[in-house]
Amino acid sequence: MGVHLAMDAVRPAVKENTSGGYEISGCSMLVAGLWVFQQGAFLGRARADRLEVLAKLVAIEGGEEKMCEFFRSSSARLLDDYGREPSSFMDLWLKHRFPSVDPGGLDILVALHHKKHHLGEMIPQFQVAVAFGIGFGAMYPELLKKMWINSYETERDKQIWAQARKSGLNIPDKRHLQLKEMEELVLLSVSEFASNYHPSLTNILELQLVG
Repeated sequence: MGVHLAMDAVRPAVKENTSGGYEISGCSMLVAGLWVFQQGAFLGRARADRLEVLAKLVAIEGGEEKMCEFFRSSSARLLDDYGREPSSFMDLWLKHRFPSVDPGGLDILVALHHKKHHLGEMIPQFQVAVAFGIGFGAMYPELLKKMWINSYETERDKQIWAQARKSGLNIPDKRHLQLKEMEELVLLSVSEFASNYHPSLTNILELQLVG
């Protein structure tokens, strides 16, 4: 599901390199992972009472129980690693992806702007990001709400999102996206995925059957 939640945003940012492969900038890769994490968090928050069902959307067959355990433990680990209550999604995600980097600094922007990644590197990261997100949203719904309101207000956050859009990443501007609107956007995207791959779960999760 992580790839599904990422691809509409990522596709315009992917460039063909000189060797005939495909690559994406480090900044776009970072923000794409964060975008998937956020969508997972909103899904977890909206369907926190149905984690066992959500696990079926993410885990390989037979791994649903372990995925539920991951949902419950990973969010606490994210906060423990951060060391205090995060004020924004960008700070939390930067600390998770680059533990040794000052999440409040701007130096990371320069490094990410010039670094390129092969497209294949991203695929497994998206599945992990959505699983982290579901757990975080389910376990900390009020913190998610607070972080969503606070996010994108710092100059560093604005620069990273702006740079990612400049690189081609197709993501909405949060300043025009309210909490409820984001939830509806996520549920629609998850409905499309579930309709194609897990149609039997759409009623249980109260999702639209698309197609």
